[in-house]
Amino acid sequence: MRHYGRHGRAWEVCLQVLRPPFHLEVGCHPSDSPDTIGGHLVSLVDGFLIDASFGQIGDANPAVEVPSVFVGELLPQGAPFRDAYQFHTPFGELQYDSRPMSKDYRLSPDWGPSAERDAVRTAIITQIEGYCHLNGLESPSDAT
Repeated sequence: MRHYGRHGRAWEVCLQVLRPPFHLEVGCHPSDSPDTIGGHLVSLVDGFLIDASFGQIGDANPAVEVPSVFVGELLPQGAPFRDAYQFHTPFGELQYDSRPMSKDYRLSPDWGPSAERDAVRTAIITQIEGYCHLNGLESPSDAT
């Protein structure tokens, strides 16, 4: 989010995707290794929930087609953060429930510069800009 001059807050969650006949869970069970994060890591930034690893759902369940990145607006705008958020999407009902942080995610081997992270960053910016355009909102890049 440095692209917009903003800072995000990491949030470890249990993600449930309800798309009949599927009920999928990501990060809802204890970690099977001391080297991994127990939950699913997302970011909360200026009224948006950003799930940069949303594509894990489709990776584990190819019959469920989802985008690689999900960006959801937290409503009502300006409200304090909650312990749970729900989203109605074309690819199912999403439920994000708070979990305690299991470990410092910045110690993960996946945390650091990489072409994959650059591609995800670009996808997040594209999702936010597209969402703002479709909903008649001022783009964060226009506000900076």
